[in-house]
Amino acid sequence: IPPPAADIRLGSWDAHRISEAAQLITRAYRGHEDSAISDQYRSLAGAIRFLDNLIHYPGCGDFDAANSFLAFRKDTSELCGMALSSLVGDRVSHITQVCVEPELQGAGVGRALIGQIIHKLRERGFAAVTLTVTSSNSRAIRLYEQLRFSTLKEFQAFAWDAPPRTESL
Repeated sequence: IPPPAADIRLGSWDAHRISEAAQLITRAYRGHEDSAISDQYRSLAGAIRFLDNLIHYPGCGDFDAANSFLAFRKDTSELCGMALSSLVGDRVSHITQVCVEPELQGAGVGRALIGQIIHKLRERGFAAVTLTVTSSNSRAIRLYEQLRFSTLKEFQAFAWDAPPRTESL
C-alpha cells in the first residue's frame, strides 16, 4: 500500500460524514470539467444527492462500505480525501469516486486511498477493479496508469441539465 503524506491518516467510510464528503466534492470539483458535465458536483445539495444515490441505489453497483475510505488531516481530523467503491460483479469492484482537496492533489492522498482499496480487494480475493475518468483529466489518468490501470473502453458521455421548471398561472 503506498503510504499517504506524513500528515494524513486513512480511515474507513463513515456515513455520518456524508455532509463533509459532499462539501469535499464541491471543493475538489470547483472549476473542473466534470462539474460542467454533472450538476451534482457544483453544489452541496447536488453532491449530497450524488452520494445518496451512490450509497443507496445500484446505478454504479452495490455500494461497498468495507472498501471505501476517507483521508483526514492528522492535525485537525478534517476530511481531505475519499475513494468510494461498489461491487459490480462476482469478485469485481468499481471505484465510483475519488476526490482530494485541491491543495493536496499530487501529494499522494489519492494514491494512498486507491492503494488501500486495491489492498483490501486483494485480501478478499477480488479479480478486478475498474474506474472511469474523463479523458481531459490528464493528472488523474497519469495516476491511474502509475497504479497499473489500463484503458478497457472509451465512450462518449452525454449530460442533460433540465431547464428550471416554471409554474404556469
